[in-house]
Amino acid sequence: MESYIEKVSRKNGFEYGHVRLFGSLAGATATFIGGYLYVNDPGSIFWFGSGSAALLCLLLYLARVKTTGSEEEQREEKAAAGINKKDVLHILGMKTFWFFALIIVGTASIYDVFDQQFPNYYVTFFDSKEEGIATFSKLCATQTALEAILMVFAPALVNKIGAKKGLLLFGFLTFVRIAGSAYFTTPIMLSFFRLIAAFEMPLMLVSVMKYISGVFDVRLSATVYLLGFNLAKQGSVVIFSTIAGGMYASMGFQTTYIFLAASVLIITLISCFTLKNDKKIEEPKEERFHEVSLAAK
Repeated sequence: MESYIEKVSRKNGFEYGHVRLFGSLAGATATFIGGYLYVNDPGSIFWFGSGSAALLCLLLYLARVKTTGSEEEQREEKAAAGINKKDVLHILGMKTFWFFALIIVGTASIYDVFDQQFPNYYVTFFDSKEEGIATFSKLCATQTALEAILMVFAPALVNKIGAKKGLLLFGFLTFVRIAGSAYFTTPIMLSFFRLIAAFEMPLMLVSVMKYISGVFDVRLSATVYLLGFNLAKQGSVVIFSTIAGGMYASMGFQTTYIFLAASVLIITLISCFTLKNDKKIEEPKEERFHEVSLAAK
């Protein structure tokens, strides 16, 4: 879905982030409602989620996307967009791809692992679990609403500083949020560090898409996103979740957070030297497309 939005936005001349903000608005609404549903009747949230999914299926079924150009032009475009085994092997043979995957593994993956158990950590600092859950749902709703607002400005920021610096800034913010949550353990400070995620998510999503389209050939963007972001992130989440789960049980939340924060910082610092500076890439897209096509053949 993310890759589809990016391709459509690039083809039609609007910013990916300006469309993606509606996901944040929906997230804010769902989190706010979900918190109250969970407190009053935990089972109701599953019915609410299932109903929302059914509505989405109906909307997707009814949606119609207008096609442009003649049938011959559409066939040519479809053929040019085709990806074969050689294309994939070519991507896997690029150092640039592996350096991109590294920062995703060391930042976005740990971001997800940290967020998995953070609600359980957060509610321990309240007088009752119910009070903590209700407060956290409001906090998440506020965070995702801010995220939607900042998603409007994220494309302009990333265009100015470059996708590489956007990814590095995301890494440093992730480090600050995790380390801060380990050392500052009052509800107010934990809430403050949680709100940093409102800046992180727009930075990450926009920077990832712009880095892929700026450094790699656009014909391969969906494949690079699938392998370098989606697969790399989900696969490493499995590994980091296993490690973090054992550390939570044996050492506690704070020690685990220090380990996760240190991992993020180390990989972000390494990425300062390994990521390509997309602002300095002057090679025409058509030339890169031709080179990749020849390499694939």
